[in-house]
Amino acid sequence: LHLPCRHDDFLCAQLSLGFLYNARNKNQAALFHFREYLKFAVHPESSLDSIPAVAHILLIQNNTCFDNFSIELVCSIAVLLEQREDLGVLSTEVVSLLNYIGTILFHKGELENAIIFIERI
Repeated sequence: LHLPCRHDDFLCAQLSLGFLYNARNKNQAALFHFREYLKFAVHPESSLDSIPAVAHILLIQNNTCFDNFSIELVCSIAVLLEQREDLGVLSTEVVSLLNYIGTILFHKGELENAIIFIERI
């Protein structure tokens, strides 16, 4: 069976591989798979959720940074991922966190990532 790279099953496998490599602390491989997933997941016509991949990319990139914005970003993303699982993606707490994380990213100058979070509000 050969699936095109835009097929949802193929993209979800990319996301799963990103999670697997992230859990094994193989950050470069994880980043590769998360970015492959995002190539198509961020398009407006896509039904895929881009937040988990972007969140994990940001966690990997900011986990060893110790400036105030990076520390707040890592903590906020961890809470976001937990609350999305516990409360659902449409809860007011999750929406508030999306806005807050988008604001942090805006202040860090990461406008593309800020837009991804703010668009999900």
